[in-house]
Amino acid sequence: MAAPGSPGRGSGSLPGVPRGPHRPRCRRPLRLGAATFPSGTASGCCAPYADVGIRHNDEEHAKALATLDGLLDVEPQPGTPEADELQLLALVIEAYEKARWPIGLPDSVDAIRFCMDRQGLTRRDLEPCIGSRARVSEVLSGKRTLSMRMIRALHAGLDIPLEVLVQEPRRRRQAS
Repeated sequence: MAAPGSPGRGSGSLPGVPRGPHRPRCRRPLRLGAATFPSGTASGCCAPYADVGIRHNDEEHAKALATLDGLLDVEPQPGTPEADELQLLALVIEAYEKARWPIGLPDSVDAIRFCMDRQGLTRRDLEPCIGSRARVSEVLSGKRTLSMRMIRALHAGLDIPLEVLVQEPRRRRQAS
């Protein structure tokens, strides 16, 4: 057991971390999900926002967002326990949001249109990648799928990820 007043278990201070008005002595333990760490340890430092853990529902997610907002308002200095908690909480929130609301890959035609819009390209600018004007029109309307040559050229020319271009199209229109 640590001597009274020395840094260690239960003392509420960390070696090399000054106490002051912004770092009061804290004797409450830190909860990380199901694990509890005693105050004064490196894992159980006395951060005022000490409820970092895995989020299981939208209510816990909303509370975590409110806590994150509070930490962002404080603007902790890098290397402090508050900054570490902010980073950990942001990772927990990001993992929950990715699992709760996954974002799939865009449709290849939508990705091509997005790149055209972002780069200010016209259909004519796609002709070197896709082929004739009629073929560009067929691809953009969904009547024709992309060939391997088109996929390679669009990847190289528009920097569209290959996994977006090679996936099966979501919608196909019937040729009339």
